[in-house]
Amino acid sequence: MSHRMYGIDGGSNGEKRAKDNRSRQKEWEKQEHKIFLANSKGKEVYAPTWFRRKPLEANHANHKKLSSLSQRISRLTSGINVGDVIVVEHPEREGTVCKRVLGLPGDLILRPKFSSGEHRDLLKKFENTNGTDVEDSSVAFLNESTLEIVPDSHLWVEGDNSTNSADSRNYGSVPSALVVGKVWFRVWPLRGDALIVRGGRPMPPKHTPFTGSTAIPAGCNGEKLVHASNEH
Repeated sequence: MSHRMYGIDGGSNGEKRAKDNRSRQKEWEKQEHKIFLANSKGKEVYAPTWFRRKPLEANHANHKKLSSLSQRISRLTSGINVGDVIVVEHPEREGTVCKRVLGLPGDLILRPKFSSGEHRDLLKKFENTNGTDVEDSSVAFLNESTLEIVPDSHLWVEGDNSTNSADSRNYGSVPSALVVGKVWFRVWPLRGDALIVRGGRPMPPKHTPFTGSTAIPAGCNGEKLVHASNEH
């Protein structure tokens, strides 16, 4: 019920989210710059980082950290955020889908070109040959992307298995009104970690090209995005 009570974390208006984030970023840079000056030897150039850390990759290695009591309480007492796994009604047909949230209102999405049949054939060939028997034009096809902004009251969602998932790359941003709820546990299959955590999308296996979208937070203006590797 937390998504019904709290909505989208930070609000559903993209312009307001961007303004709020810029305000927080200014305060963050004041503190970060002081620390930088205290530790700098005079040769380095200050390069600000984004105030909000990217979530750790939701894999087995990070599961214990991502499933800590503080993390679980945070999920329960906050709105929908990047890294949450949710169930939503499919925007184009009857039924529901389970996906991970990658973008919130106002976020900029670098969306890869996606054509199910041709795309999967290329990926299969790439995997089988470790990329040694794939033409440059095919690699360029996999890397072609477009830019778009997540509209107000919408979410950008994608599956963890990015090479075999129909998601926002196909049908675009999803209205938040279609959200059924957050996912907390996996009942089947009976293997691996049953507790579903808020975290970054798992990266694909070695030798498999990254085909997921890249999200840039609302209000971000070139600051470096850093993973929350040191946060508990």
